[in-house]
Amino acid sequence: SSHRIHPTLVQLMVIIPQEVSRARGAITGGGLCTQWMTSLMPANGEAELERPYPVGVFMHHGTLLEPEKPGSPLLLLGLGSGIAPMRAQIQSRVWWRQQGEEVGTTVLYYGCRYKDHDFLFKNEFKEAIKMGALTAVIGAFSHQDPSRFETIPDKIEENPDPVVRTAGRKDAYVLYCGPAAFNIPALMDGAVERALVRGLNKTPAEVKTWMNKMKTDKHYTKEAFS
Repeated sequence: SSHRIHPTLVQLMVIIPQEVSRARGAITGGGLCTQWMTSLMPANGEAELERPYPVGVFMHHGTLLEPEKPGSPLLLLGLGSGIAPMRAQIQSRVWWRQQGEEVGTTVLYYGCRYKDHDFLFKNEFKEAIKMGALTAVIGAFSHQDPSRFETIPDKIEENPDPVVRTAGRKDAYVLYCGPAAFNIPALMDGAVERALVRGLNKTPAEVKTWMNKMKTDKHYTKEAFS
């Protein structure tokens, strides 16, 4: 959550592993904390716990910086639980709009498994679009179509224009949060780079120089977890 919208509150997004392995016949995935939290869930499947459980949380400063100016274009790449800091960025844009400020073009690419039950915060994002705090949300649903494993780079390749309208503009910011596995951060870089080559009519070398400067200026940052 954003400190601007919730100055005295920290909202956490925690994914509870619920997929059952066909081979093992048991819930797979998750780490030490999420497996423990899974054990607290009521047997009837209700979301509410029968009684509150205190959970210790350690706070660390992240690397995904909010743009210094609300008018800066912003490209958000959130994969899985990596949507959490992207939501905070959008909440900050909402706060700026509430103060009467104009915000720059803001595009969110959201990668998850299924559109119906993994696409979190969609109503919140719809409201942000209505008030002009968010320009567009583009979903990539990897397991929705059994015949196709859809990814964020796929969506960027299909239509590079949203990337060009954000990352290709002066004073733009690009933020990625999601897994580090399978070379995903590099795949994201490659998709953004190819989109800018196509949309800005520049050479790959020119775009790479552009992106390297963004990274040096901390306008292109990533939080990748294993």
